[in-house]
Amino acid sequence: LSSADRAVIDIMLRIYGEDAKQHLILIATHTDILREEKEELTIREELQEALSEIVGSHVPIAAGVGFAIKYRRGNQVCVCFIGEAAVNIGAFHEALNMASLWDLPVIFIIENNRYGMGTAISRSTANEDVLVRAKGYRMEGETVDGQDVFAVRECMTRAIERARKEKRPTLIEMKTYRFMGHSMSDAVSGTYRTKDELEENMKRDPILLLHNKMYEAGELTEGEMHKIDDEAKAIAQDAWDFADASPEPPLEKLYTDVYTDTSS
Repeated sequence: LSSADRAVIDIMLRIYGEDAKQHLILIATHTDILREEKEELTIREELQEALSEIVGSHVPIAAGVGFAIKYRRGNQVCVCFIGEAAVNIGAFHEALNMASLWDLPVIFIIENNRYGMGTAISRSTANEDVLVRAKGYRMEGETVDGQDVFAVRECMTRAIERARKEKRPTLIEMKTYRFMGHSMSDAVSGTYRTKDELEENMKRDPILLLHNKMYEAGELTEGEMHKIDDEAKAIAQDAWDFADASPEPPLEKLYTDVYTDTSS
């Protein structure tokens, strides 16, 4: 397997956890990737993720995962990522209320990029202080610079410790910025922000900030940085080429995994 293929394996394991083998075998059905290593996959039970296409609808699912952890007397922590635009929907408030009421080990992370899909938070939210919602549910809350790797690590360490030792949820606002458009139909800067604003915020790219700190501390040379950058680009390009050259799956696979087989 190429480095890109192995990267796909690792990503799938991280995303799907126990279900990774099923998803990877489905991929292998249509391509040669993983055919020789399907039986060697190790499933990491601590890494699972639920996916949902409806904005904010996964927040109650996170509360449910937290309840399952508590019910089974586990030591895991559920981490739920949402955008700031999702804090106004009912499911968000219902989930936070239950998480606090039932003492669930869930960390709710609001990735606040200020524009949601394309609307400024000032035009969509009556109270732009999204963290204040934590107080409404007797929950610890913290705002952190999402562009600072070390600040995020320290913040998450506190929240994880709280979830494991106190069995309490946490609401974290990570202030960040989206460098690209929301989708292919969205221009890089969009019509809702200026190019000057975008360029100014790109100066605080978290990778760039981490590089600067490591360089100043003598932990990373420019040559090492360029090598890491080139290797990452090569892996991404390899994955792109592989996907681009792969055949489309057969039409009958359109319904695969849509429904659960309950006949057995």
